[in-house]
This record gives sequence, structure tokens and C-alpha cells, in this order.
Amino acid sequence: MKKIMCFLLIILCSNIILAQETFNIEIELPETYKEIPAGEELWFTIKVINLANQDRMDITLKYDILNLNKYAVTSKSETVAVETQASFVGNIEIPDNLGNGLYSLRVTLVPVASSFKESQAETSFKIVTKAEKKQLKKSVYILIAGLLGLISLIYLIHKSQPLFKKLKMSSKVKRIIKKKHLK
Repeated sequence: MKKIMCFLLIILCSNIILAQETFNIEIELPETYKEIPAGEELWFTIKVINLANQDRMDITLKYDILNLNKYAVTSKSETVAVETQASFVGNIEIPDNLGNGLYSLRVTLVPVASSFKESQAETSFKIVTKAEKKQLKKSVYILIAGLLGLISLIYLIHKSQPLFKKLKMSSKVKRIIKKKHLK
């Protein structure tokens, strides 16, 4: 009886240990997708690390767009395989009917083997109107054009210094000649 109890205790303890977090997950949202209009696709990178160093295993990645109340407004999932670590590029379409404001992207890693614990990562982004996005792009282009113009002006001034020196010298020579003719 003691052997059976010890055996059951070992099985129970091993399941508790396996149910601990075995994956680390990170999301990277590129700057161009931090502000996005509704109706477009949100692209991001997911990095998954298998902390238990198990053999290759299937996992399900669930993508949720959450509103400020943490309510999922749209979801998508896909199954991938991971050994020790892997990076994936994911995307999810932003519904057309979402209003402007702050939203979150939550990625939940669900191991296919039920004895492992889920892992989650979350990042935020802003939904803007297409006009705001165009205005932002226009502002960036104007800023870049202004900087290029300023750099060009500085370059031209730097390169034209010898010409200014020649003109200055020529002016001095003409004044000296004019003074000598007047005498």
C-alpha cells in the first residue's frame, strides 16, 4: 500500500512540475504598426523559447485584439512546431468597424500537450483613421524633405566658401587698384 501511495505521489508531483510555465513568449510590434487604420492587417513578430528544452512539440498561437475593457474583438489561431526556440511572423486583420483608440494585441501560447501551462504576451497599438495615417505620413515626408534641404544648404555653403574667398579677394584687389588710379 505504501508503494502505491508513493507511486501516486510521484506521478502527482511530476504533473505539478510539468504544469509550471515551460515557455517564454515575446511580441515585437514594428513602429509602422503602432498606429494603424481599421480594416488593415496588423503584422508582428513572436519569439517563443521552450524553457523545458523538450523535444520538438506542437503549440497553438492564439492572437486576440482586445479593447480597453480587455474584451476580444477579433481572434485568430495557428499551430506551429517549436524545439528550443523559434521566431514567427504573425498577422491579424483589424475589423473595419473598430473605432479609433487604444487596443491591445494578446498572443497566447497553448501547448498541444495539456500538461503544460499557457503563456501570454501583450502589447498595445492605436487605431487611427486613414486620414490621420496619411497626415502622419505626409508630416514625416515634409520633415524628411526639410532635413534634406537643410543638409543640402549646409553642403552648398561649405562648398562655396572658396568662391566667396575669391570674390572677397577680387573686391579687395579692385579697391586697391581704384585707390592707386585716384592718386
